[in-house]
Amino acid sequence: MYAAVQDSDWETVWECQRRINALARIIPACNGKVIPAIKSAAAMQGRGNHRMHIAAHDLSSHEIDALRDVAHDLKLPV
Repeated sequence: MYAAVQDSDWETVWECQRRINALARIIPACNGKVIPAIKSAAAMQGRGNHRMHIAAHDLSSHEIDALRDVAHDLKLPV
C-alpha cells in the first residue's frame, strides 16, 4: 500500500484498504480482543512462530469458531 501511495496508484491503494477493512472483521468476531484475534488468525494460516506465544491467547471456543467463519467468508486458508 505504501508503494502504491508513493506511485499515486490510487486504485491499488483502495484495493489494499478494502482488504484491510475486510480483515478487520476478525476483531469484532473475537469480541474486541485485538492481539489474540490477530495471533489466532495468523496461526490458523500457518504463519505463527515461536515468538507469538499462541498458547497464551484467551479466545473462547465460540470466538475461535467466529474467527473461522470470518476467515471462511474471506476465503482465507484455515
